[in-house]
Amino acid sequence: MGYRVGMLIPGEPNLVYNGLVFATEAEASASGEELMSRWIVPSGYEVVEVAEEPNYTFTDGHAQPVPVTPTYNHAFDLAWAVPGSQYEHAEDCLNNERELVLAELRKRVRDLTATDEYYEAIGSFDTYVEEEESNA
Repeated sequence: MGYRVGMLIPGEPNLVYNGLVFATEAEASASGEELMSRWIVPSGYEVVEVAEEPNYTFTDGHAQPVPVTPTYNHAFDLAWAVPGSQYEHAEDCLNNERELVLAELRKRVRDLTATDEYYEAIGSFDTYVEEEESNA
C-alpha cells in the first residue's frame, strides 16, 4: 500500500497522476508541495491512498527512486537414473520409454525431499538478471 499525488488541473474532470508511489502520506504531500512550487498550471493537489507498492521516496526536497534489488533466473538440471530400460542408448530410452523415465524422475524428486542428496543431484548451467519493471 502506498500514496500517490493527484494534481488538480483546470479543465480536467479527474485528478492527474504520474507514476510515483510513496510509502507515507507525508512523503506524497511533500512531493505535491514541491510540484506546486514549480508548476503553474495545477490549482492544487490531493494525496490518495493506493494499493500499489511504493517506488519512490521523498528526501531532501526531491523524489528519489526506491533502489531495486535485482532478481535472478537460474537454470538447473537434475541427475537421476532410469533402471530397467530395454534400450542400450539413453536417447532411445527417452524416445521410447517416456512413462518409465517420468516415473523414475518423480521417484527421484520424492527421494530428494527426504534425503541430503540435494547438492549431488542438482547442477546449474545458466543464470541471468531478470528484467525489472519500470519505476515510473
